[in-house]
Amino acid sequence: MSAAVLQHPAVAVATGVAHSVDTAMVPVAVLARDEIAAVLLESPDHRLVVFVPCEDGNWVAPGMSGGTRLPTEGVRERRTGDTPLTGVSGRGFCGIGPSGEPLELGWFAVTGRAAADATEVALISSVDKATEVIGADGLAFALVRTRMIRSETGDIPMFEKPEIRVSTTDGRSVPMRLP
Repeated sequence: MSAAVLQHPAVAVATGVAHSVDTAMVPVAVLARDEIAAVLLESPDHRLVVFVPCEDGNWVAPGMSGGTRLPTEGVRERRTGDTPLTGVSGRGFCGIGPSGEPLELGWFAVTGRAAADATEVALISSVDKATEVIGADGLAFALVRTRMIRSETGDIPMFEKPEIRVSTTDGRSVPMRLP
C-alpha cells in the first residue's frame, strides 16, 4: 500500500481508535468507498480492521471495531491450495437507522494471507462484488457491501458472509467461505 493512500483522512481516525487499545498498531492498508473506509492496522501480534464512516463529509470514529491475532503460520505457501487464504478473518459494519434498528445493508471486510501465486482476492455478496490486488507480502484485504440477515426469532441481525475467490497466476479461481 502506498504512503499516499495511507494519507486518507480515515486513517488518522482509525489510528486514534486503535491506539486506545494498543499503541503499537500501525496502519498498513485502507479501502475507501463513498461513505465508509476500512482501515487495516497491525501490531507485532494483532491485526485490526477499523470501519470509519463518513457522516456529513467528516470521517468519524466508530463505536466499535474488531480484530484478530496475526497469522502465525511459518513460510508463505508457493502455490494456492484448496484453502486459498490462511489466517482469514471477516468483520462487518452496519449503520443504525433513525429508529435505532440496523440498516438493511452494511459492509464486510476480509483479511488473510495468500500464497505466492495469488494475484487477486474477490468478495462476492448478494448485492456487490469487489476485487483487490494481493499485496507483495501476501496480504489479502477486500471490502464489499453486504446484506444484514434478520432472524425469524428477532435476534440481532447477522452479516451475510460473502464468498471469497482468489485468482492465481495460472488462471485458477479458488473459492472459499468464511467459517
